[in-house]
Amino acid sequence: MTALTDALVIDIPVGVGKRPVLDGTKPFVVIWPDGGVHSAATMKANDGLSETWVCHCMGLTPESASVAFQKLTTAIYALHRTVVSGRVVQYPENLSSLPLSRDDDVNPPLYDFTTEWRLSTSPA
Repeated sequence: MTALTDALVIDIPVGVGKRPVLDGTKPFVVIWPDGGVHSAATMKANDGLSETWVCHCMGLTPESASVAFQKLTTAIYALHRTVVSGRVVQYPENLSSLPLSRDDDVNPPLYDFTTEWRLSTSPA
């Protein structure tokens, strides 16, 4: 797990790279982060770091998946300007969102809003 996913505060179950332990019928989120990309945030050095997260916002109904998406979005934007492991989180960038899909291979079927985020940081 990355420090950024550890800093994410959300009131529904969240798993990083795996399905979280579920609490009844609550919606949930699965985050698939990349390893991060270093870049020049300033002209001094390669001191910038960006992570891209592919997030699956899951629920038993389309409305429940939408709740997971809204809660995730709120939690990601709340990271803006926080300091995580000595780095300041820049304004998060929503790269893409896919249409609602349904997974009929599980019982009961799950609805999924998939969204992709870029979170960039610089030294604090």
